[in-house]
Amino acid sequence: MHATFSKQVSRQDIERALADRKLFVRMRNGNNWRVRRNGNTQRWATRPDDFRIPCKAGLRLTFQITHVDLPTFALHYVIEE
Repeated sequence: MHATFSKQVSRQDIERALADRKLFVRMRNGNNWRVRRNGNTQRWATRPDDFRIPCKAGLRLTFQITHVDLPTFALHYVIEE
């Protein structure tokens, strides 16, 4: 039996998933591409909750994950019993 659940994500969760190579982005055609880090995480001293993580997927797709994107992210876990 498989059970799945989701939770709201934090910056630490995203960085951990990037480090473990477990972050994927779903493309329009339904394929999942592995996301990898494309630079260091940028944080601001005056705004401690704001951040920017540059990422890359595939050969040409580059994007950034910011604090604004957190509500759209969800980590999905599969529990096998």
